[in-house]
This record gives sequence, C-alpha cells and structure tokens, in this order.
Amino acid sequence: MKISSGFLRGIVSKLIKRAVKKRGYNADIVLNEFAAKFENGEATIHLNLDAKMSQDELTKLLKEIGLG
Repeated sequence: MKISSGFLRGIVSKLIKRAVKKRGYNADIVLNEFAAKFENGEATIHLNLDAKMSQDELTKLLKEIGLG
C-alpha cells in the first residue's frame, strides 16, 4: 500500500500532527511518503516526513525517548 496523492498525504499529516499534539508536543508535520508492505503476518512501514518544532520541543521529545 502506498499513499502518493497530495490530498491523502495532507490528511495523514493532519492526523499525525493531532496525535503528536495529544502527546504534548507542538510540531508542524508534512508527510512526504508512506508505504506499507505486508508479508507473512508482518508489516514493514516506510515513512518520510518533515517535522518543524522549536528547539525546546525537540529537547523535550528527546528526553522522553531517552536520548537527552
């Protein structure tokens, strides 16, 4: 499955932005590419996206995932 139309990528970008905001982060998200492949009951997902956020937001995110 591949999402390549600009319209669908825009909708998915908004959904991702909402999910990120619910976690307490303010970021602008632009989904450039999405592809999913399903084999033997497993999914392989490829995402290419751009996220624009403040340095404070990035520091907060990195600390939460254990990289800061």
